Amino acid sequence: MPAADEAWNDTALAALLQRYDVFVNLHKDRRTRSGRAAALESFRNSLLLSARKLVISERAHARDESEYDGMVVFSDDIASDYYRLVDDMHAGSVARMLIRSSAKFRERFAPVELFRRAGIYHAWGLKEDAGR
Repeated sequence: MPAADEAWNDTALAALLQRYDVFVNLHKDRRTRSGRAAALESFRNSLLLSARKLVISERAHARDESEYDGMVVFSDDIASDYYRLVDDMHAGSVARMLIRSSAKFRERFAPVELFRRAGIYHAWGLKEDAGR
């Protein structure tokens, strides 16, 4: 499993995205001070999901796992799941998974959908289809 932790600018990130289709998300801290599961690194995973990449992550807070269900693979054994998915890439099943997870991400986190779920349209007295 190659390590790729030096993408600190757009050029380096673009090179990583061209080279790999499967990315592993590791939390800096697995638990919060109160002992709860770590929050998912949404900013990082949004970039990857938008680029149609597969993300395998350490377990996260239950609400984050629910929010990203079907888009991120949450794993208790990342190494095994990583190698299984890389092996499956040759069978084409990962390609189908990438297409499904990317489409689900675009639908779930589209601005109109985010505003609807946040209650913005209702709070401001707007029609939900106003932004479409």
